[in-house]
Amino acid sequence: MIDSTEAPVIEQALQLFAGKCIVNSINMEDGEERINRIVPMCKKYGAAVVALTIDEKGMAKTATAKLEVARRMHDLSVNKFGMKPSDLIFDTLTFHARQWR
Repeated sequence: MIDSTEAPVIEQALQLFAGKCIVNSINMEDGEERINRIVPMCKKYGAAVVALTIDEKGMAKTATAKLEVARRMHDLSVNKFGMKPSDLIFDTLTFHARQWR
């Protein structure tokens, strides 16, 4: 797993490691900017990518919003950049409030 927010670092790591890498992560917090930088690299090097359900409004909180963000990221990654759908790993960022006694 390659975990960085810097595109040059991600690309350097993808060039160094043999086998299938997973890049953590993409989101749509800044619109398409991060997807436009990271997804083409992942496709070029055959890496998978973790896609977080975050968009310009922040973390999607409802199932409907999560699905909407995931569909946008899937559409861009697959239809615009030619990623294989199986190389997208969606993290829906579901957190549970827990009461401590």
